[in-house]
Amino acid sequence: MSTRKKNVVDVARRILLATELGCRSDRAFERAVQLAQQWNATLFALYVAPQADAAHTAPSWRRGATVAQTVEHQLRADLGDRRVDLQVVVDHGEPYKAVLQRAREFDCELIVVGLNRESLLGSHKLGGTIEKLVQHADRPVLMVKQRAHGAYGASIVASDFSPCARRALECATRLFPMGDVAVLHGYRVPFEHFGKPEANAGAAQTLAVSELQRFIAAADLAPKVRGRLRSLVEYGAPTDVLGAYLRERPHDLVVVGARGDSGVLDRLLGSTAIAITAGVNNDVLIVRSPADQAQQHAA
Repeated sequence: MSTRKKNVVDVARRILLATELGCRSDRAFERAVQLAQQWNATLFALYVAPQADAAHTAPSWRRGATVAQTVEHQLRADLGDRRVDLQVVVDHGEPYKAVLQRAREFDCELIVVGLNRESLLGSHKLGGTIEKLVQHADRPVLMVKQRAHGAYGASIVASDFSPCARRALECATRLFPMGDVAVLHGYRVPFEHFGKPEANAGAAQTLAVSELQRFIAAADLAPKVRGRLRSLVEYGAPTDVLGAYLRERPHDLVVVGARGDSGVLDRLLGSTAIAITAGVNNDVLIVRSPADQAQQHAA
């Protein structure tokens, strides 16, 4: 029987890292390695080459390292002497399809991708490959923006009380059960633009607190997680409230839920969720709900 360190969490056993080997890919790589060490998981590092490697067709005196060999060499050099079960895979074709296919083939519980901050400024778009990946992913996608400074110490789930948000909360606490968890809901006062908002402010806050309590009570959470979960209800637009909360917590993991019944990103994630994903500097875990749950919510 093998022995494990006490701080190793037996949750996700297989992680898929989608890497482009670019100048910012190191952030996603370092986070994926940290998670693989924390979970004692196998890390599959997938590089999708732009075209098939034709090195084998060249004369022997012109043959150099293949794409697969080059990728393997770079990733293992980046890994150094850290002990991780790293499996390097090189595919060809449309990147997002290759990522999804390999994630299913290896039965990975998490997909890790790099996402640099500059690609989000002013556009609220995630880029073609990642946009399609999130649209079609049947498992959580972790978008890495920050450098990894150890394990995630805390996570915050943006909640609108929907089944999507509940699934995101349940998934985040399953993957990261050792960290602190906060559930944040930003509320507005009904008809505040047509009169004095203070007249209904108390009732609106009381209702939001009550709904958040019911939302948390309905979630499938381990007792140890539920015991340290914090609920936060604040007045304001969700993106503004979350932004204010994160200013002093730049390394917290942000968790959002995504609906699974649409092929259009703005409709898939919802205007609030896409604004959150694009507007924060933190790493973001997007949990996509099955279409049947989204349809039930819509009904």
